[in-house]
Amino acid sequence: KNLGLKNVVCLPDPAFVLEPQVTALPSFFGDNEVIGINISPYILKGNNMCSTFGKELKSLLDFIFNETKLYVLLIPHVLWHGQDDRETASVIENMYRKTNRISILDSTNLNYQQIRFIISKCKFFIGGRTHAVISAYSTCIPTIALGYSIKSKGIAKDLELNEKLIVNATAKNYELNLLNSFIYLMDDYQNIKDTLFSIMPTYKLSTFLIKDYISKL
Repeated sequence: KNLGLKNVVCLPDPAFVLEPQVTALPSFFGDNEVIGINISPYILKGNNMCSTFGKELKSLLDFIFNETKLYVLLIPHVLWHGQDDRETASVIENMYRKTNRISILDSTNLNYQQIRFIISKCKFFIGGRTHAVISAYSTCIPTIALGYSIKSKGIAKDLELNEKLIVNATAKNYELNLLNSFIYLMDDYQNIKDTLFSIMPTYKLSTFLIKDYISKL
């Protein structure tokens, strides 16, 4: 628009309107509050837990296992060769297996909407993949986006979410941002959930304006 273009509109990602598809939940959902976590190889460079973000992630997980009763479900969202979230999930699961409070979701035979259903049953969500984060937002799950691009900040701004809920997972100089953000997420849980519940219905409906704008071209 600043360049003088006239027919420019901003509308939500169409993924927001996909409905969760009911599927079987892992058995531990019955007895536990669950935090879903999606970490991509892009964020955890070379699956290196000694990297800057790896240390951040370890601080967070240590806190979860030592200071809360949450069950951790690692949720692979992209399974492509070279970008396979299952590899990253395996590294994390191996580090904390002895806690008996961590599992990897078998995403192989689940479609996008079934994964969304499982995310919708978590109490909290932390995601590196934008569309995994959208699944959490769209089902009103309080979420931290591990954003590394303007799109993460833009979506959070649309949804009137505090900037503390965006953590730049590729930043080189920060300390405990992820853990501090998670503590904020827990402390402000109900307000965040209420905000999502109030905004999401209208936000989803505005997605269908995409069709209207295209039909007018």
